Amino acid sequence: MHTFVHVKLLLGLSCILAVDATFAEQAWDLPNEYPATSVPGETVELFARSLESLSGNSIEISIHHGGALGINSVDHFDAVSYGAVELASSSAALWGGIHPVFQLSSLPFLTQSLGDVGALYNVAKASHERVFRDNNQILLFVTPWPPSGIWSNRPIDNMDSLKGLKIRTYNAFGTLALREVGASPIQLSWVDVIPQLTTGGIDAVLTSAEGGSKAGFAQYLSHFTEINFASPLQIVHMNLDVYNSLTGEQRGWIRQAARESEEDGFRKLSGNIAENYRTMRENGVTIIDRLDPGFMNHLRKAGDPIVSEWKFSMGESGQFILEGYDAYSKQ
Repeated sequence: MHTFVHVKLLLGLSCILAVDATFAEQAWDLPNEYPATSVPGETVELFARSLESLSGNSIEISIHHGGALGINSVDHFDAVSYGAVELASSSAALWGGIHPVFQLSSLPFLTQSLGDVGALYNVAKASHERVFRDNNQILLFVTPWPPSGIWSNRPIDNMDSLKGLKIRTYNAFGTLALREVGASPIQLSWVDVIPQLTTGGIDAVLTSAEGGSKAGFAQYLSHFTEINFASPLQIVHMNLDVYNSLTGEQRGWIRQAARESEEDGFRKLSGNIAENYRTMRENGVTIIDRLDPGFMNHLRKAGDPIVSEWKFSMGESGQFILEGYDAYSKQ
């Protein structure tokens, strides 16, 4: 089991998160590193409100957006596993050190549409669930982020424009792929991005139009290049001991609220990109969505060894997942 969370963190959280449950049979805390206005933020809010409604307010969830509890997504896995918090909404792209299956959705250029994202997750869902259960957790639902592109302070539309680019990446895959094409990537947690932009520590960010738009990147960066690098999953997961302590009816409410929230997240995402592009243009951001095929081929080739290495790290299950996904793409 991954043991990144320190005892000090757990003890601190136990004090911070002490909840008076007088007014609810169950009162839980759910940290989320990203803004409440992001699609993952909105879906987790829907989950909480739905669950409260289904339970007649006997289950209440306090959501802490924007990293308000001081826990980043990378630490959520242990925090939920050990019961420091009952649930969390976390970026799976940051959990490569826990298990390679969590890196699947952030493999470079593997998915190019929302349908692709859903198919890839469905093929690998059982593998995700197994890792959670092995670590005293249960997977409730996922929300995909829109495709990652490049926010920058200059046009990024050819190989020369990538040379020396100080770009934030969210995991090792982005770091490796962008370093291969001449950039100078720096892996940063989301809460550290704005401080680095304001001080000039970075001059570009690998993230979605959604993430950058909701975080106000237009104040710092003038361009967004649509490269469809990956659509990482945001996962809502729950402590298994807490889940098992509930009645069958309560667990049914959780599953229903989770199913509705996942469906809502995928549905919202279909119209999300156009809405974000409109807002970005209104804020003066230049969107580059037509790129030279040769440029894109260079980027994809930089990602090919990463996919192969991931498959090797997963063994037979990795081959099963990619073959199942390949069968879908040929339909």
